[in-house]
Amino acid sequence: MERAPAEEPDRAIDPWLFKGLHITGLLFGLGCVGGVGTGYLFNDWPPLMLMFMLPGLVVLPDCWAVLFSKEKAPMRRGFRW
Repeated sequence: MERAPAEEPDRAIDPWLFKGLHITGLLFGLGCVGGVGTGYLFNDWPPLMLMFMLPGLVVLPDCWAVLFSKEKAPMRRGFRW
């Protein structure tokens, strides 16, 4: 029989960690889109290589929204080990 997890209040995560994660995502996204786009335009890469832009395109909107929002970092439940 498993025990139900104890209810704990939500804790705010460190805002520097939250922002750092999204800065990393922004750099990854810009690197993917810029690198693959440059390779396609100037290095005669085949059009199939453009699919490698997709991970960068998926990450960019979320990173942009978080980094340039006026709100604080959201409340997250901490991990229990």
